[in-house]
Amino acid sequence: MKQVIFAATLSLATLIPISAYAFFVCDTVYFPDSGPGVPSRVRLTLSSGPSCSGTQLTVWFCEKAGTTSTFCASSSGFRYERSELLGLNALLAAAAHNQQDVTLHTTNCNGGATGCGAAVAFRP
Repeated sequence: MKQVIFAATLSLATLIPISAYAFFVCDTVYFPDSGPGVPSRVRLTLSSGPSCSGTQLTVWFCEKAGTTSTFCASSSGFRYERSELLGLNALLAAAAHNQQDVTLHTTNCNGGATGCGAAVAFRP
């Protein structure tokens, strides 16, 4: 189901006006799991302007299995398999290198906070 949601998000990118692509990828880092409750994850840093200029925002995309970390999405529908995280990290690194703008979709986090990563749409 996650792949369908992620693919649907990517296909919707063509329907979103250019002005809706509000962020540039500044940095992306993959972290392997580091013990119980701390899953494999991707830390994504976005900026409002190219080359990491302007306001910055950091969100996390987490592995599906066994996470209670407060920086991870509360819904398992917005957590990913390790292979999907590695693929996402590669796409985000390419977007950072090419200064490709993206749209970020967020969801609720474990513990009730908001702003955890749900999906990214890449501008075609």
